[in-house]
Formats: sequence, structure tokens, C-alpha cells
Amino acid sequence: STLPKPLEHRVVIFGDTHITGPEYPLNTESTELDNDSVVRSQMRLYAAVKKINAVDPSLVLILGDVVHDGLRLLQGHVNERGLKKLFDLSVNGYTIASDIYESIEAKKLYVWGNHDHMLDCKQPKESISHGLLRKVYRNYFEAEPYDTFHLGKWMFISLNSMWGKTWNASDPSCNTELSSFGQDQLDWLDDQLKKNSDQRYVIILMHFPPGTIVDGEVPGHH
Repeated sequence: STLPKPLEHRVVIFGDTHITGPEYPLNTESTELDNDSVVRSQMRLYAAVKKINAVDPSLVLILGDVVHDGLRLLQGHVNERGLKKLFDLSVNGYTIASDIYESIEAKKLYVWGNHDHMLDCKQPKESISHGLLRKVYRNYFEAEPYDTFHLGKWMFISLNSMWGKTWNASDPSCNTELSSFGQDQLDWLDDQLKKNSDQRYVIILMHFPPGTIVDGEVPGHH
């Protein structure tokens, strides 16, 4: 018999890891099952990382809600000073998540979710700006709000579905049940697709499902 060809690439996918730190108020989720899952996420991820490194993947995709409401630490201080205080903490949900993901030897591509954000449509002053949020991603994960990675004939694009007007507390269209991307990100996406028209396969990743996307968010983009 003919032996199967070895895999050209191996990709590992993580979804909703919800890592917590000592700041997390225990047993505050909606159900007992949610509480149990959140407090076990750190232990489960450590175990998963050992298996991941053993199979030596080409890429690890992390599909959002990386840290579970870690930005609550900024409440009342959603500014540069508050961000500095957050970064100065020796241990929190972000430092724990960063240490775990850093131990993964493969390349990582991050998608960001609603729990990686902090927004209240009725309280703009208590909602983090995209500028500050970008600094959080870079500080802990050396990652961008949206990004791309090429793997052989494949192109992976991570989109941030919390980067448009529905996730802007100062916008009258603010609605955290809907996803939107913003002019800059959509222009960037167009540019990535044009520059890589020779790619055979394109996989687009986002945290919220496509059915939540605001149609016609930006004229010329559908």
C-alpha cells in the first residue's frame, strides 16, 4: 500500500481561553458551569501547551477572549496613567496569559474578542480607546489589533470585529452585540488581498460570527 504523504503544515486553533489572574472575582459568572470553566482555563492551557510543542505546529491561531475581562483593572483609570499602573503589575491575567503563550514555540496569530475589550456604550469615559488597547496587545503579546500570516499556499488574516463604530462608545451606533471593523482596518484588508492575489487559499478569522457584522459599515466595503 502507498503511505500517505506527510503533512505539509500543522495548524493548532485555540478559542476563548479566558485566562484570569488574581484580580478575577471568583464565582461571578452567570452559571456554575461558566465559573468552573473560567477558573480551570489556566490549568487546561498549560496542559495543552505541552502537547502543542510536542507536535511542532507551523502556526497557532488564538481566536479571541484571550484574557477574561482583564481590563477591569483599569476601571476609573482608563488613560495612559492607568495603563502604566496595569503594566507595572507583576502578576495579572495578562502576565499569566503572556507567559503561557510565550512558552508555545510556534508562530502565533491573535484574534481579539469582546472580553479583550472594555466598553460601555453609555459610559464613554469608562471605555478604553483603540489607541490604549493597541498598547495592551503590544505590551503583553507583541501583537497587533489585526494581522496576517503566510504559510505556504495559505494566507491567514486575523480581523478585529471590535474595531469599528459599534465598538466606539462615543458613536451613536454603539452596540456591543454587533461587529464592525472601521475604515482603516477595511482599507488594510483590501490592501492585503490585492498584494497577495497569487495566494491560492485565504482564511479570514474573527471573533464574532459573520452574522453579527454591520452591513455597509463603510461605503465601498461589503
